[in-house]
Amino acid sequence: MATIAWRAAALAACLGVAVSAVTAADIYVTDLGDSTVKVFDQFTGAYGGTWGAGFLTTPTGIALDNLGNLFVADYSKGTVFRFNAFNGNYEGSFGTGFLNGPYGLAVDLNEVVYVANSGGDDVVRFNGLTGDYMGAIATGFAQFPAGVALDQTGGLYLSDAFGGLVFRFNSENELYLGYLAGGFALEPIGVSVDPNGVVDVYDAANNQILKFKSTNGLYKGTLGSGFAVSGFGVASDQNAVEYLADIDGGVVDLFDNETGRYMGQYGKGTVIRPAFIAAPAAGLAGAVILQSYLGDVTQVPVTIEIRNPGTTTVVQSVTVHLSPSGTFQFSSALAGTYDVAAKASHWLRQRISNVVLTGTTYVTGLDFSLINGDVNGDNTINLADLIAISAAWRSTPTSANWNPNADVNGDGVVNLADWIIVAQNWRKSGDPWRPRAEAVWPGDRVTRCMTCSFELTNQLTN
Repeated sequence: MATIAWRAAALAACLGVAVSAVTAADIYVTDLGDSTVKVFDQFTGAYGGTWGAGFLTTPTGIALDNLGNLFVADYSKGTVFRFNAFNGNYEGSFGTGFLNGPYGLAVDLNEVVYVANSGGDDVVRFNGLTGDYMGAIATGFAQFPAGVALDQTGGLYLSDAFGGLVFRFNSENELYLGYLAGGFALEPIGVSVDPNGVVDVYDAANNQILKFKSTNGLYKGTLGSGFAVSGFGVASDQNAVEYLADIDGGVVDLFDNETGRYMGQYGKGTVIRPAFIAAPAAGLAGAVILQSYLGDVTQVPVTIEIRNPGTTTVVQSVTVHLSPSGTFQFSSALAGTYDVAAKASHWLRQRISNVVLTGTTYVTGLDFSLINGDVNGDNTINLADLIAISAAWRSTPTSANWNPNADVNGDGVVNLADWIIVAQNWRKSGDPWRPRAEAVWPGDRVTRCMTCSFELTNQLTN
């Protein structure tokens, strides 16, 4: 613990990393050596300037939003400063009176800034645009709140440098969701979430990055063991590159987040004591409405496909889990114009055409409203779906004939309510629409099938 106390008191060091996005491909590093922020080109490592001189005393946490704002926490001043991420101009500050020793920093796509408040044993939230105080969460869990990061489903991770744990919370409803790193980390400090949803935790005591699955907390291995003289902050970018600030080595080390391969270093001779890091991330964000559904939307996997425009050729496919309010986000380094499609198990696919991706920023506002009733998942609602419901009629999750997709409305039982949803959306197809051959589904035959289905339902309900 002496090591922790020395770092906390003497360095107020980088104890957390948050990743968001800007439209410039730059890496931002807080430098405790001269109380500034150093800027480097993300792809070449070329030095791009020094910001914050005269404003910062002990710069710790740093994060980028999607609008070009750079947020920097100052441990000594108990304040968060906001700078223009493109030119370094000072644009305001907030948090004074609410923060006591702010460390790690994160910002979400709604411009909510989360600050690990080491002197208050909590995480304090602010509106990043107005600076308004939005309350505290995670109070009393961490002995020494250090790093803070957000995942793609609204999960908030808080490292406890004294307790050897990383706590997880739902950032929307503030619920405690458990912890990870127990028994693995002795001194967890920096924390980030990579594009694959893996939580990366820098353990200062063992001088390595530990990797855990965000969905279940399972240990997945280590990264960067022994490279840093004394590391602190970590960050992940959209290209699956992991950055580690080496405060005593005076460099930022780069690793391939998937293979663990060492990729070089930035900042040698420029950064004096690198602490926190903010790396640009890129991807897509939006919301999915699952129509006619009473169940828990967080338990419904949704497949998001990025396609070549006007075709069904999939360039990238990601399965996301929605937040309680139905939002999603995921990383993508693609740049260009694409179609984006969403499909869930018994909902029809919906496509948004001609979405422009930059490869260096998040594209937001991708909102889908999926039509329910595609029980067999073939992207068309027809007699096959009614037959599937009939086969699972009156079943519940413990029944031998239970089919979760036949429980269209998600109320835990297959009954008339599910049949009605299918009937209401009869003959609808998802994107891309595929014309049916008239010989297969002539109108009079559809009428007869619907009539048969009505009769079948009447028999089953009697």
